[in-house]
Formats: sequence, C-alpha cells, structure tokens
Amino acid sequence: MADRPKLLVIDDGERYVELAHALLRDYDYATRCDLPGPCWECPARPGCTLTHAHDAGQADEALAKNPDVDVVLLDVAFDVPEERLLTARRVPEKARKRLQGIEILAHLRRARGELPVILMTSREELAYEEAAEALAVDEFATLAGADAFDARALGLLVERVLARRREMPEAGGYAWGSSPEMARVRRDVSVLARTSLPMLLLGETGTGKSALAERVIHPATRREGPFIAVDLSALPETLMASELFGTAKGAFSGALDRRGRFEEA
Repeated sequence: MADRPKLLVIDDGERYVELAHALLRDYDYATRCDLPGPCWECPARPGCTLTHAHDAGQADEALAKNPDVDVVLLDVAFDVPEERLLTARRVPEKARKRLQGIEILAHLRRARGELPVILMTSREELAYEEAAEALAVDEFATLAGADAFDARALGLLVERVLARRREMPEAGGYAWGSSPEMARVRRDVSVLARTSLPMLLLGETGTGKSALAERVIHPATRREGPFIAVDLSALPETLMASELFGTAKGAFSGALDRRGRFEEA
C-alpha cells in the first residue's frame, strides 16, 4: 500500500466524487485522466468527467490505469443508459438501475477479489432488497450509512477499512494470495467459521485442505481444543476402527487402553 492510500469513486453523477474531494483530501484518487496533481487543484476540473468512473466499464478502465487502488467508494443507484448497465445476475431486471451498484460489486469481486468496497448507502435502504443479502457474507464490503456525509466519520470509516485490509495478509498465518478464487474461499470460510456447523472441505491432494482447517477454521471455532488430523489413506482398513474409536485393555491380544481420535477431538 502506498504512503497515501488511493481511492476510486464509482458513481453515475458527481455527488460522491465532489463529496470525497471536499472531505477526503489526504488520499490520492484513481481517475481516467493522465494529468498530474489532485483534481480539485486542476485548471481543467470544471466540466471534467474523468475524475471517477460512471459505470462498470469505466471502473475497469480506471482500475487498469490504477492497479494500486486501495478502497472503492461505490454508489448503488445508476441512472445511465441501458447499454452501459451490467446484465442483471443478482438483482431483478426491473431493478437494474436502482441496484446497479450491487452488480458492480459482484463484478469487482470476480475481477479484483478482496478489494475493499464502501457502498454509499445504508443497511436500512437495502433492508428489503433480496439481492442485498449477498452483502451480509461479503467480508470486504462496508455500508457507509450516515457516515457518508460527515467529513470526520467518512474519513474514519475509510481508515478502518484500510486498517482491516492491512491486517488481512497475516490473518490466521495462512497465505491467501490475491486471486479472486482465493478471495471467494476466504469470504466463505470467514462466514462459516463463525458458526458451529460441521464443514466438509473437498479438493485434490496437496490443495491445502488440512492447512486451511488447522490455521484458519480451527483457531476461529475451536481454539481452546486440540486440532486432530487423521490421514485415512495411510490407515489399513483393519486398524481404522481402533484408530478412530480407541481400544480397551484386553479387547484383543496386546490391546491397551487408548483413546481414539474422536475422543481426543
């Protein structure tokens, strides 16, 4: 992360970019422009439309020019021509404009994985929107709410999001990488690890199932107890029952009292 964090504003109008430029001047901004210096000091600023992204396509353009973006400020409603809207996947077709920000968020997740996003709306405004349920399990999306229009509160919100991002690479001592696929795994695990539900991890040998369970899931759910791993492929069928369930002294020749793996866990 650079000394001055970089923000990208995605909004169909000028409302939030003007707000950010007025309230958040300790940050750099990702624009679609090649001129140096902050937008608010630029002589070409009046009438300029390159200060931010107005739709998903322009967001991709801005991110391509500024791959070092740290946080995105994203509007939810987009009053732009139909051809500039993303095809509705998460929202009803009739709500494409009103909830286009939800579609853009999903698009960013597929393209940029863990990039933190602050949605410039409140939980109350989205309370009855079925498509917004995805936000509840998105570890990297934050709703601004009333903080969006208060200079100090918005600045603190951005700093909180940045601090959370700085802490992420060390979380659980697990090497997450930066691919969208691993970001999705991380979001799913972070949600499931808060529950007491049993989990089944599937994957080919060497893909990191045991490491994920030991370093991430176990510390979050059962940190007071031991982590027990059993390699079933290395157990002969004749010994599997005694290994898992234990043995009692005298049960068979040479048997001793020994706890099984289930009891140890």
